[in-house]
Amino acid sequence: MKRMIRSAVSIMLSFVMLTGTAYAAEKVPGQKWIDADTVGNVTEDTQADLRDNFALAVNKDWILNTELPSDKVSTNAYNELNDEVREKITALIQSGSGTSHEAQLVSRLYGDFADMTYRNSLGIEPARPYIDEILNIRSLDELSTFLSDPDRQLTSPLMGISISADSKDSSKQAVYLYPQMLSLDDADEYANTTALGQRRKSANETGYVKFLKLFGVSEEEAEQRYQAMFALETQLASAEDGTSVQKQENYDEISYNPTDLNTLLREAAVYPAAAVLKPYTDLGIRTFIMTEPKWYAKLNKLYTEENLEAWKDILLYEAEKKMITSLNQECLDIYDEKMSGIYQKDYQTNPEKAAYTRVSALLDMAIGRMYCDAYVTEQTKQDVKNLVNQVIACYRKRLANESWLSEETRKKAVEKLDAIIIRVAYPDDWSLYDYSGLNFKDRNEGGNLVENLRAIYQFDHEKSLKDAVKPTDKQKWFASPQTVNGFYYSSDNSINIPAGILGGVFYDPDKSEASNMGGVGMTIGHEISHAFDSNGSQYDKNGNLNSWWTEEDRAAFRERVKKVENYYATFEPISGIHVDGELTKGETVADLGGMTCLLEIAKSKENFSYSDFFSNWARKFRGKMTAGYIEELLQQDPHAPQYLRINVTAQQFQEFYDTFGVVEGDNMYLAPEERFLVW
Repeated sequence: MKRMIRSAVSIMLSFVMLTGTAYAAEKVPGQKWIDADTVGNVTEDTQADLRDNFALAVNKDWILNTELPSDKVSTNAYNELNDEVREKITALIQSGSGTSHEAQLVSRLYGDFADMTYRNSLGIEPARPYIDEILNIRSLDELSTFLSDPDRQLTSPLMGISISADSKDSSKQAVYLYPQMLSLDDADEYANTTALGQRRKSANETGYVKFLKLFGVSEEEAEQRYQAMFALETQLASAEDGTSVQKQENYDEISYNPTDLNTLLREAAVYPAAAVLKPYTDLGIRTFIMTEPKWYAKLNKLYTEENLEAWKDILLYEAEKKMITSLNQECLDIYDEKMSGIYQKDYQTNPEKAAYTRVSALLDMAIGRMYCDAYVTEQTKQDVKNLVNQVIACYRKRLANESWLSEETRKKAVEKLDAIIIRVAYPDDWSLYDYSGLNFKDRNEGGNLVENLRAIYQFDHEKSLKDAVKPTDKQKWFASPQTVNGFYYSSDNSINIPAGILGGVFYDPDKSEASNMGGVGMTIGHEISHAFDSNGSQYDKNGNLNSWWTEEDRAAFRERVKKVENYYATFEPISGIHVDGELTKGETVADLGGMTCLLEIAKSKENFSYSDFFSNWARKFRGKMTAGYIEELLQQDPHAPQYLRINVTAQQFQEFYDTFGVVEGDNMYLAPEERFLVW
């Protein structure tokens, strides 16, 4: 797997009682700007001046007039656009106008998710066979048989298995083996549990116990099962890489450990590695990429009869996670209570919205084609491609003249830029995404959501097996077209701007060119910058893990970035929790690189509205979220808080000062000698 920053949890902060509603984090004394992202921090009386807090001044009305939905712990411009996309696609599904096999699959799956009357009539029965089967495992041999059955796609074989491009030879596929997700998300939490980790543990336990009680497990036994599961997880976590390790610059290299089959089997004295990996070895695969060898050794050490029940408990927890939101209202209530406990908000699932989210993830390209056929024009695709080409041309010029890079590295940088694969809006060849082999049972044949999920997992598994022995197809999209975001993929050196993000504040053909450059233009500039940051510099023009920087270049880059890290680390959005400048440096540098490039392009435009550009940059990152969620993001998210991305990035550029009249003494002012640019 490529870099896997798991959901991490936070550093200790003052204890907050669970009230069922959002709590507000007060402005931390001594901070330059109020954290405008946090629910409750901004009121009508809050002063908002463009020269003192640009993020707040641009977005104050939006913050005051935007309610946080009951089924979300945050909302922002991305969420708003996603809601627009969801409403359009939902209307298409409900119209029943689609007649293709893919459209019928989408309609059936969406209908089964959204129909709570039907789900309530089934209760928990769709899940019972799976839960009972796990509960009835009586020996380690029976557990091994269970884990080795490829038809059991609702639980993993206690380790993650995925197929993606080989990091060191992107022309071929590789099978990656990695740790299963922990209940606290981050291995670091087990050694030093934070306030957020404590809330997560408590909420997880409550949900686990209530879920198992539905299947006849006594409350006392269910509590014991959770404790046994957590104790075993704690031992596993001691050998896993937490966020503190995963954020290291060279983690992709650290986690690339090709291991031959004989070695894997030799280390698995009891764990059924041979049977678990049989679908892959039957194809002739003899080498696997192990991301965390220490964890694999620990898994094998703990795979004993003594731990049998605890391993079953882990499987039960995983089954709960996968099935609880696909059952009846009672199960949704358990899930909502869990979310409320973790994020300190009265959380309530909206079945219709949740139906779209799940279907969009499970049948991603089928949904994507429906959306693009109905709403996305070829003209939009070409217009955005033209903007991508403008940004690439700007980067080419800047890279070729970057004084702190050696001549050798500058040359390779331009070669990599010229090799970038451009994906905009939707795929040119839809035939690459074939669902003809997927079918769902009718309700009168025993069909239900759990069986639908099983069918999809099996279909995806069989499809991935076929792909495992084929060359990597770089025509295939990683992101579905309806995705509201942009991406740079190091594994194939591609810039990806899906159709989903071509709307809202990001792109509007009726708005000024400057506004769109501050929206989707900045997304493009940001993502391309990732090809040349501390991570992107480790991947060559073909997407291979093969550093193309000299040690001198890397040292110069680190020196320039250190100033960025240190400045961000001075900010304390929540009392006791500072921004992790090391964790966020990659995304921060991408923001800076993108803005440097877009402002360079702006110089060639007549009557360019810098006000439109900077204001739409601020609107792009407007946000509103619970403090409990911000608390989590500060530890897990490689992006800095949104209000800081707006303000800190803007204050590095003289064009911002000239446009809004920012002068020394204003909060948005940063002395020229203290400003930082990397590219």
